[in-house]
This record gives sequence, C-alpha cells and structure tokens, in this order.
Amino acid sequence: MIIVLDGRALSVPAPVEQQIIDQLFELVAEKVYPMISTPAQLLMMHYSRGKLKDIEQANIKAGYDAALVRSLVRPPQGADPNLHYLRIMLADTLRDMEHAMLAVCTEAGTDTIKSIALPIDGQDQAGG
Repeated sequence: MIIVLDGRALSVPAPVEQQIIDQLFELVAEKVYPMISTPAQLLMMHYSRGKLKDIEQANIKAGYDAALVRSLVRPPQGADPNLHYLRIMLADTLRDMEHAMLAVCTEAGTDTIKSIALPIDGQDQAGG
C-alpha cells in the first residue's frame, strides 16, 4: 500500500498492512458484528459457510493439498463462520493492497485534512 500525503508518496510495509487488517477485523468483530441481530447472523452464517466451501473446493481443484486447505479454510470447531470468512476476506484484501493508494491532502498551515481518496488503480488522487 502507498499513502500519498500532500503529494509525498510513503510506502507501507507488509507488517504494517497486516496490522491495519488485524485492527479492522477487531473493529468489526468486537464493535459492529455484535450489533447485528441473531437471526441476521444466522442467515449470514449460511452464506459464509457456502463461500468458505467454494474457497475450499477452488483451492483443492487448483491442486493444493486438500488436508492443508481444509485446515485453513474451515473455521475451527465452534468458531463463528462469519468471522472466519471475514478474516479470510481481509487477508485476501491485504494481498491486493500493494496496488492500493490512499491519497491524503491537508489544509495548508493547519492540522485539518482537506481530502482523502482511495483511488481505483491510482486514478483521481486527492487534489491539493
């Protein structure tokens, strides 16, 4: 990931990207997810289990060791499949973050942010 701060490009190393993903996971798991009603969580579990099964089958079909794939993709015994799927999706996002660019521009002479943008494929950087 690259952060462009007032036109200055700063690289974000992989361990820091992982910290961002971990913090985002914790935010969703601890603050957002508990606010979702139990019936909605149960409905989401059905979806998450299906997506996890799709990921498992696609990786096995691609030739990866089936036992290893199952151990990584299936949620641990008793774990919430929604949160397990979220963690996998965030990790997948992390892999794509090397192409992401967060552009931040501040108001000259102040501690105020003028604009923030997460341009797709580096387009439309935040203007100064």
